[in-house]
Amino acid sequence: MNTNPNGHELINQVANFYKKYLDCSPEQLDLLALWTMHTHIIPGAPFSPSLNICSREKHSGKTLCLQLLSLLCDGAWMHTAAAPTLLLHQLTDGFEPFAGTLLLDDCDATFGKSRMNLKLQGLFTARFQQDARFTVRVKDDGEYSFDDKPVFFPAAFAGNGRLHPSLAERSIMIALEPKPVLRCQPNEPGSPCQPFRFYPAQDSSRSLKQSLSNWGNAHHDRFEKIAPYKEDQFPPELN
Repeated sequence: MNTNPNGHELINQVANFYKKYLDCSPEQLDLLALWTMHTHIIPGAPFSPSLNICSREKHSGKTLCLQLLSLLCDGAWMHTAAAPTLLLHQLTDGFEPFAGTLLLDDCDATFGKSRMNLKLQGLFTARFQQDARFTVRVKDDGEYSFDDKPVFFPAAFAGNGRLHPSLAERSIMIALEPKPVLRCQPNEPGSPCQPFRFYPAQDSSRSLKQSLSNWGNAHHDRFEKIAPYKEDQFPPELN
């Protein structure tokens, strides 16, 4: 593998890595690859759409998709069914802002099916913008004060239910479906995907992740200088 690939080569390498394990469309593989690269140039990004990895049925590959992202995204931090208060504390407490990629599995349990935690909704709505701030109340020597925390970071959510509208409209959907078990005759090709085992996959992905990191460090300054697109350059479906 080329240890110093250009952006086009990296897109193909990342997509091919995901393709080894995840059964989805070529367009979805490209989206996953581009979003993975996005996590490595986050200092130069004006905004960060989340990934909405969803399905109508269980056992469709949502958790697998997050596990694959955890191997290549910058500073990946994977949570499963995290309590809202725990997530709020871990993302906003401390002197330094959270600087990794949040991967939240079973997000239905975190966001709730009837009413979303309002503080968590505010945090994830704010984190979309580069200059995002989230206000927290701090107690010091019996006195309360307010502190604005930077909360700009990439996030991916996986779950069976629908995301809250405020999150869904700031996300890219990756809709997965369960695949039928292929029963092949001897010498006939089966599914192109191989079984996923975390540690072998981690070993095989290390050099690719390092290439992504090198590419991000070398190019995020260039992304800061790119002029915003004009309205007529966007597809009509986007705003």
